[in-house]
Amino acid sequence: MNKILLIFFIFLLGCGYQPLYKKNSAKNLEFYNVITSGDENISKRIIDNLNIEEDKNNNTLNSLKLISQLKIEETSKDLKGEVKTYRLSLIVEVFEIKNEEVIKTRKFVETFSYNNKDSKLKLVEYENKIKKIMINRISGKITFYLTLL
Repeated sequence: MNKILLIFFIFLLGCGYQPLYKKNSAKNLEFYNVITSGDENISKRIIDNLNIEEDKNNNTLNSLKLISQLKIEETSKDLKGEVKTYRLSLIVEVFEIKNEEVIKTRKFVETFSYNNKDSKLKLVEYENKIKKIMINRISGKITFYLTLL
């Protein structure tokens, strides 16, 4: 049994296996140009999370375009007409562009439903926490997508 485990580990290490989300080897993604539209605050936070570098001197690199949109929807009300629950949706479209033609595109969506809070301040603070988590999740998905290109 020990020999089988030893052979398995030697094979696994010998094939060059590395975890995909290994923090120490996070490579910077390079693009000729990064274009953002939609919710600029969210797009900027995603770009910061992705470790993207722009290299305007290298014309062979592709451009990247991010279109982000944040929606807050009222999903239910009580008999008085007061909102009971909300749905927060974060939609990010990623376009890889070469010579002004879209090569690849992908849409990333995160949604979260939550109850209304007693005060508007608590509600805004809670929504900001949810946004941060959703931005981190989508950033991880985009990183995975871009590293597989």
